[in-house]
Amino acid sequence: MRRRLPGTYSLPMISGVLLLTAWFAAAPGTAFQTGQAPSPDSLLSNSAWAWTAGESTRNAASFQVTAPYCRSVWDGAACATAATLPQVLMGPLGQNLSRTEIVVTNRDPAGRACDIALLFHRGTAEAPEALINDQVSEGNLLRTTLPAAGARVFTLTPGDPAELAVGAISVVSRSPCSAGSLQVQGRYLLEDRTTGKIDEIFSVAGQPPGEWLADGDCRVLTGVFGTGRDVGFAVVAGEPGQAAPHGTNLRFRAFDLDGNLIGQPPALAVSGLHDPQFPWDFDQPTVIEMCLQVPGSQNDFRLSVIAVGITETENNIQWSDEILADGFKSYDRIDGALVYDHDPGTRLGDEIFGDVIVDFENDDPGRNSHGGPVCMQYADGRIVAFHSNASDHNLDGWSEYAFSDDGATSWQRYNKFQYSYDQYRRDPEHPVWVEEGLVTEQGTAVLFLTHFLLDNTRTGSGTMVSRDNGSSWTEYAPIDGDFTGYPCAVAVDGRTNYVLFDSNSGQHMLYVSTDDGQTWTRRSTLALDRDKWYGAMCIMEDGRFLAGAYTHHDEYHFYYTISGDQGETWSPQERAYVDQKIRDPELAYLGGKYYLHGRSGSVGEGRGRFVLYQSDDGINWGEGIIVSSDARHLDGYSHNCIINRPNGAPNELMVQYSIIYDGRDTNTYAFFIQPDSAP
Repeated sequence: MRRRLPGTYSLPMISGVLLLTAWFAAAPGTAFQTGQAPSPDSLLSNSAWAWTAGESTRNAASFQVTAPYCRSVWDGAACATAATLPQVLMGPLGQNLSRTEIVVTNRDPAGRACDIALLFHRGTAEAPEALINDQVSEGNLLRTTLPAAGARVFTLTPGDPAELAVGAISVVSRSPCSAGSLQVQGRYLLEDRTTGKIDEIFSVAGQPPGEWLADGDCRVLTGVFGTGRDVGFAVVAGEPGQAAPHGTNLRFRAFDLDGNLIGQPPALAVSGLHDPQFPWDFDQPTVIEMCLQVPGSQNDFRLSVIAVGITETENNIQWSDEILADGFKSYDRIDGALVYDHDPGTRLGDEIFGDVIVDFENDDPGRNSHGGPVCMQYADGRIVAFHSNASDHNLDGWSEYAFSDDGATSWQRYNKFQYSYDQYRRDPEHPVWVEEGLVTEQGTAVLFLTHFLLDNTRTGSGTMVSRDNGSSWTEYAPIDGDFTGYPCAVAVDGRTNYVLFDSNSGQHMLYVSTDDGQTWTRRSTLALDRDKWYGAMCIMEDGRFLAGAYTHHDEYHFYYTISGDQGETWSPQERAYVDQKIRDPELAYLGGKYYLHGRSGSVGEGRGRFVLYQSDDGINWGEGIIVSSDARHLDGYSHNCIINRPNGAPNELMVQYSIIYDGRDTNTYAFFIQPDSAP
């Protein structure tokens, strides 16, 4: 969910309880106890909350919100809900008048005009009468047509100007337009009745179906509580009129900023009604996980939810970006960790999951980012993600990188790595690519580069070093004379730095630096057969080294070896079963779990997807978790790096990987694994 809270906005104090609960659609005098949902009867009995026959001349036989709602809008015509805004309000707030504006934009990819409908509702309950663009609409429903590439603003005000009206907005589109044809955004405005001054207090994007919670889905937010500050949320069924099966609830867990579990607030019953809540009682910044539980194996109920933060002082109440430190992240829970990205429209297991780092599909069609995926975090906190810019799934190109200065929330893309680009311009038959990288304990960045011939022959391996967070780099230096190989994995253990090569001879060799990455010496040859290629390595919980590789002869096993003496010697090669196969494996250890990821093999059933495994010991791997279900092409080159989060938050694992968008051309994406506890 995207949210803009411009600085801090203050409102005159009406009554602390009145304004606070009005924002969340609770009526004065309605007591919301921690973890307890108000009953539907109590909500419907209050005039500020629900419409009753004696309060309006509205036709009692007006449009009814029933499930499936969409089919009833156009007499059974095919249609789809494009977005829901689960919390809107309009009407008097002290000396101010509030109203909601909804902007609907036609982005139909076929360039068609779209029939749309906008509904103000409260789930399966009656909603107070609302005016849409100053017009009375039967059942709070307005139908209209958006021209191709057109947009329209809808302003909602209460039917009774003396009453505050609260509820939800849903926007639907009629076939042949689809849910993806429309973009929906809302904002809440306050007008001072004395001066006429209008201010925007809150802006939010409409939630498309991909953002709604289904059974087992979770979201997490970081809220700032205490000293008059509070965080709550409002929910409503994603599809208007859809009732939740009996027993549906939201379950919560609370963590401090170090990732320690501090409590499990009582579950909250969910009915499908529009339902605002303040279910938590904390006095410090708290990370809150909420997960939807829907009974029964066959159900399609989904929930739309929005979070709001409020500060109450002696004289006013403020909406502030400091209250919702993170807002909501859409994520999925795996064993002992959360998996998330910053795109609420994607979920784990979709064809595409992750934040877009390279978007050649739209920005430079025909280019390919498949090679040299390398992510790392410089000492100043900047996160960088290297990738190739090639003409195909080949070596005809150079290395580029994206960087993020806001914790990987947004990326500055397509920065050429100058040494690689200059080499390609001088001699495109002999490119050089970044293929691995690390940051030493002292904060020095080290890149491992490979010189190629276009026939995929490696002709040289070397390093470049930066001591100013990537602003400048030393001259290229061979790592060890004429030694050449694929730098496939790195590790940092105090002041000792390691890089694993899949050498041109077929053997895997470990190189070590103890002088901050300036020089490198060969320490050992691993006990992996010569037919094993690619390569992965991590330092285990007990300090041992785990390294492994791949063979196309047996994609159902990860072949590995272990060293208990910092890579001096290695155990005999063994193999570990992986149920979804593995190719181009990458390893990591974080927060008590081992992670293995890569392509789900290149042959046979289930091939070509991107898969993630977890293990408690690095040897026995659990069931494969499909991250990207795209199986049309053989994509999935990947890399990972530990991201240090500020303010004592647990470190996270960033996974960078490629997905083919056309032919053999790829985009690059990233997702994040947040452990439940600090490493």
